[in-house]
Amino acid sequence: MNNQARRSLTMAASLAALTVAVSSSFVDPATAVPESPSSGLPTTIPQNARRVDSENFSFTRSSSVSSTPGVTAAAAGTIACELKVNDPHDSHHVNGSVNGTATVKCTAPMQSIFLSVALFRDGNLLPGAYNNTGYNKSQWSGNHAVPCANGTYVTGGRTRVVAPAGYSPAVWETATIFSPHDAKIICD
Repeated sequence: MNNQARRSLTMAASLAALTVAVSSSFVDPATAVPESPSSGLPTTIPQNARRVDSENFSFTRSSSVSSTPGVTAAAAGTIACELKVNDPHDSHHVNGSVNGTATVKCTAPMQSIFLSVALFRDGNLLPGAYNNTGYNKSQWSGNHAVPCANGTYVTGGRTRVVAPAGYSPAVWETATIFSPHDAKIICD
């Protein structure tokens, strides 16, 4: 192998390493392969369901990692996140529908935030749950809306958050949490 060929291989390897390093810290939504974790939602509300309005979790940055390109580092090396699941309610925007919403908020942009939000009526999962992923965001929200039918509603939500490179854990996935209160809804 001549010197020109060695330099070409070395440059190609360096470029490949740089591409891997950058792509592991910043996700381009236009070219990203969407994550498709299953919604992970139960089909009925379990007897031991966690009925809380939020779950908090955090990611800690390694002191040896420099700033991540394209992602603002959190102060003090910790990114705090919260999954908040709201009580279901009659829609204020679309008459004749019921909404269940959830939001993930973090103190810095994350590589990705997958969010699943679903309504349960009389203990059973309703079709059409919200399942979507936001890239390079510090906040991601979802809404599951269904046509109104008399019953007792509960909102369920779960998330899978991928931290920027250099943070631990690299991924946090919650179990499903359920809104703290039932909503007895009578349709007009």
